[in-house]
Amino acid sequence: MANTITDRYQLFKKGFALPTVIIVSLVMMSVLAVAVQSVDITRNALTNQYYSKLAQTAAEAGISYAQACMAANNNQVTWGANPLMPNTDCSGNVTTSCAVSSTDPRCWVAVNSSLHTTFSVGSPVQTAGGDMMQISSTGTTSLLRTSNGIPWRSYVRNESLRYASNCTTTLQDTPGWQNTVAYNLALSGSFPSGTGAQQISLANTNLPPGSYWYRKDFNVTTAGIYILQAAGDDRLAAFVDGNKIIDSRAVDYSRGWDVTETANVSLTAGCHSMLFNVINNNYSPNGTSLIAALTLNGASAPLVTTDTSWRVKTGDLLNFSDYRAQVPGASSWFTAVDIGNYSAATPVGIWGAMTSWPSGGGDAAADWITAPGGNSGGAPANSGTYLLDRQSFTTTNASTQVTYYTACDDLCYVYLDGNQVGTAVSYGADTSATVTVGPGTHRFGVILVNGAAGYSAFLFSAKYASSSTNQYGTVAAGTRITVSGLSWQSVQTWTAAGSLTALNLQVYDPTYVPDGLPATNDTVANMTQNSDFEGGIYGYTGANSTLSQSTAWADTGTHSLLITPNGASSDSFAFIIPTTPIVAGYTYTVTATVHIPTAPIGTLWPGRPYGIVATWSSSVGATSLAPPVPGTYRLTMTFTVPDGATGMDVRLYDGSSSPSDTVYWDNVQLSQSIRPYW
Repeated sequence: MANTITDRYQLFKKGFALPTVIIVSLVMMSVLAVAVQSVDITRNALTNQYYSKLAQTAAEAGISYAQACMAANNNQVTWGANPLMPNTDCSGNVTTSCAVSSTDPRCWVAVNSSLHTTFSVGSPVQTAGGDMMQISSTGTTSLLRTSNGIPWRSYVRNESLRYASNCTTTLQDTPGWQNTVAYNLALSGSFPSGTGAQQISLANTNLPPGSYWYRKDFNVTTAGIYILQAAGDDRLAAFVDGNKIIDSRAVDYSRGWDVTETANVSLTAGCHSMLFNVINNNYSPNGTSLIAALTLNGASAPLVTTDTSWRVKTGDLLNFSDYRAQVPGASSWFTAVDIGNYSAATPVGIWGAMTSWPSGGGDAAADWITAPGGNSGGAPANSGTYLLDRQSFTTTNASTQVTYYTACDDLCYVYLDGNQVGTAVSYGADTSATVTVGPGTHRFGVILVNGAAGYSAFLFSAKYASSSTNQYGTVAAGTRITVSGLSWQSVQTWTAAGSLTALNLQVYDPTYVPDGLPATNDTVANMTQNSDFEGGIYGYTGANSTLSQSTAWADTGTHSLLITPNGASSDSFAFIIPTTPIVAGYTYTVTATVHIPTAPIGTLWPGRPYGIVATWSSSVGATSLAPPVPGTYRLTMTFTVPDGATGMDVRLYDGSSSPSDTVYWDNVQLSQSIRPYW
């Protein structure tokens, strides 16, 4: 019986062997099939990538051919309806007849028995903004049948080239660019007569302040040295073929707006382009224009003059509270007048200490601030003025709640990011409101309105009502954003009652740059309003210190900035108020000379005395320090402000707590590198 069971068991075991083998074989075949399929897919992908790369190379060859044709023809496009191809000349005329199956190397970029590649470059077209022309090249790889040389499959890639408009192209009627008009602003300066040049502008009327760009393309037949003369209201920079040759955008404004700038430029025969950036200064609409002439050295008449064939372009219009909106120039915005803390004894002309301010939520660090005249009884009746917080703040989350508090004598219109977010009719009391902001950079502005003639000022503070995030992490609810004080700026005048409806001030974006400059960075002129202190100390604000103009020492000229600590803190310094706001994401270079007359005796602020310091987002971003040893030191520092940073400042430090530890600063240079334009 046992043998029979054993025998049956052995037979039973053998019966399972065949199905097992079959199953394992099927699994292995499936794995092998998948592997083969994967290899095939990979091979096809690599093959397609190879042929596409050949097509891209052919398209690039077309761009190179187009550039060579333009270089040989005074930078002008010589082909039109007939495209450029490997078998055409620069006019698109066929020079070699090519059948589809031809193996003539003059017909193709590359050719062999299995494929050929070619390109086709069409007519230039306008870019969407009208700034530039664009050439497109289509590269094609064709796979050939070995039997007859006829293509059976193609791979296509496109490449493009943007370039400044050629001299035969009229762009003034295209989107973005507009015709100029003749505009006589009664030049009182020294622009040469007899040139035939016209003053030109965007419109023959008052225009918003900000940045205007003028352009003219022209042909030169006689190579040589050309003299460019130009005057712009209020300041200008001139570029010839993308190279900056004049820049008066940040010079001393006391010398007059219509001073003629002169520069020499060497030009070859062919097509060239002139581009002017004119800054219309002030804070309200006014006149602006450009006048220029380009003359070959020794010639009796100019080759190019400004007239209505020129074209002009501007950036977007921005409300004054937009963080990009401040217009360069010392005659526009100045440090606000700081009257004193909310809890101080009655400021002259303003109601007494605001005892309800902190209990109602206002920040105890807030000061009464105003524009000139508001602190001395000089504000007209029923008038208004602008004040702007030069500290911006940034959020990265989708929704953040911000609460602001204000107390106004007599009335405030509160703006945030270009929009009015509240009205404070709160003589003798404080008012608050909560607003929601999205991701981005934000800034507050206030229109202060005075009722009866006399004194006028306001308190302001803002904090996060909900938690927020920025590039540094989470910001807790209740964190201070800003308070009224020396970080605020004001205009110098009060607008009469009849014009209060026009107080929604707008400016053309001063940071806007159109296409037309080279791809390399252009370093803007000095952004300090008053680099040598020959005209006073405007453009700088002291913190824990007193600022004054001095003749005791100077690096250039006869004057310098003297910083005297007030003894309250060793965190003593001077803010630089730049002609345009420092913007997150950009690179800046600051250079200045510091003179330390004696060895310090007071307590020094750690890591900052006698140096240039850049700060943002409530922390030190960069420093360049002199040793605390008597002497004269030239300091320089280049820094990049991170995207999303807030509260950007550049400071010249004393850094001592002792009023005896005075320091001198002079020859201050602050410049911004603009990001590449394309």
